[in-house]
Amino acid sequence: MRNPRSFLPAIGALVALSPAWGQVTIALATQKGVPVGPNAPNQVLSRLTCGFTAAHADGRPRAWHWTLDEPDGGRFVSGQGRARMAYQAPFVLAPRVVHVRVTDPARGESAVYTLRVLPREGVPHKVQTGLNTLAQPQVFGPVVDVPTVTGVAGQLQGSLLEKSYLGSLMKIEMVGDPDPALRELHGKSLAVTADRLCRIDGPGSLTPIRFRGQLASGLPSMEADGFQAFRCVDVSVRPAGSPIGGRRRMVAVLTRVHGMEEETYICGLDPDGTVWPIAGSSQPLFSGPSLPPEGPGPSMQFSHLARTVLDSAGNILVLEPQRIRRIDPEGRVTLLAGGGDGVVAAQDGAGTSARFGWIAGSALDAASGDLYVSDINAIRRVRPDGAVTTVLGSLDGSRFVTAPPAPTRIAEGVPCLDNPQGLAFQAGILYICQPSGDQILAFNLADRTLHRLHQGNPLEYNRPGPLHAFARQKALRDCANLRRPWQIAVMDRRVLVAADAGLAGYLIVQFDLPHGVYGEAERERKE
Repeated sequence: MRNPRSFLPAIGALVALSPAWGQVTIALATQKGVPVGPNAPNQVLSRLTCGFTAAHADGRPRAWHWTLDEPDGGRFVSGQGRARMAYQAPFVLAPRVVHVRVTDPARGESAVYTLRVLPREGVPHKVQTGLNTLAQPQVFGPVVDVPTVTGVAGQLQGSLLEKSYLGSLMKIEMVGDPDPALRELHGKSLAVTADRLCRIDGPGSLTPIRFRGQLASGLPSMEADGFQAFRCVDVSVRPAGSPIGGRRRMVAVLTRVHGMEEETYICGLDPDGTVWPIAGSSQPLFSGPSLPPEGPGPSMQFSHLARTVLDSAGNILVLEPQRIRRIDPEGRVTLLAGGGDGVVAAQDGAGTSARFGWIAGSALDAASGDLYVSDINAIRRVRPDGAVTTVLGSLDGSRFVTAPPAPTRIAEGVPCLDNPQGLAFQAGILYICQPSGDQILAFNLADRTLHRLHQGNPLEYNRPGPLHAFARQKALRDCANLRRPWQIAVMDRRVLVAADAGLAGYLIVQFDLPHGVYGEAERERKE
């Protein structure tokens, strides 16, 4: 941390927010020659070290007490405050706001300064927040480490999980719903692997969840002797922020081929493994999309490729490769988008006028109800009314442009993706797995900047370590390597990624997002 004496006033930003006195001011100062934000005097660019100076109208020195509150709940406190405080703005993907307060402990007078941190190109070598004094620079609060990949399940070279085999991985999901009925699962993760649903208890520890109950009316209980086992191909969990109540907290997709019929059922799922029927029935094999797409849930047929997303209103969005249907809380199925007659190239539109090439991954913005899906070489947004638009990439099959390491502003329609798969959404940021390029990307929907969080080398083994994009002081060989990442889940700062381990099956790894990736929507939700 630089000595605060090196800070020179760059802008005349003063505030006096105490109505009782109006005598306390906080001035923002930045390093000499480094520009601040372009639009307002209280804006700075990320990675910029800046300082704050407090003063009182009477000119007398004071032992100010400084606190700094960040949007993700972090609070940094200076117990030996003087006139100045230093702060290094963290790397951010979306604008964020920090609040700086100075207080005179003796008289109680105070002022608050609101600082807006803006994204900038590049990434930091180390991101840290500091509060220091003129006499003795100090750092209060934890240093924010470079994101580091660690193994959770599967084969990751050099870890305790090296001999663990994880096959047929279909889905990873995090449980963020605070409903008391989910308290045993809250904050944990689920994985659909080897046709089973497992709870991830920790590194190398997967606990299978045993199903019981009834899949559909007229079928025997799953515990009955002679009942033929079904494959679990998908699980979805209600998003955090949903109204507490109702039983539809988790949903599983169970399927099997029996004789000349294909059976796929959308079932409610309780934490103890009890399933109960919502929709689905048997259908002839190879029947295609000719069967009725809408009607009562128990009479509807679904593809064995169906995947689900639960929204905050209790609806189940069922994603099949070329259409999206919705099951409302009463159990009625309606066609939301796609699925029109005939083979038509992917195109934007509303309802059945929209066309999908092949839906692979999905992520929900729980606040707006917008659903994002990966479709061939594009990411598309599906509104709750069925309107479909392309938000990133191209539908025309043009050769894609590789995303550079530095954040890049991407115009609409630019072919910048190559068969993206897994998606996750948080606070205005779309996290994208692109296995064909061994990449994990982050797309800021607000300013359309695309960031490359990870670039793997397909010729090297998977290995743990720091993400090179955030640790450029380390050689590439000393950083993490993930080959063909294809599933991703994000909750707060924790990220789970499923990657291909070749003959060793699949692996699941975890890392924490760097300080400052929360957007304004996340800050407002937490407050």
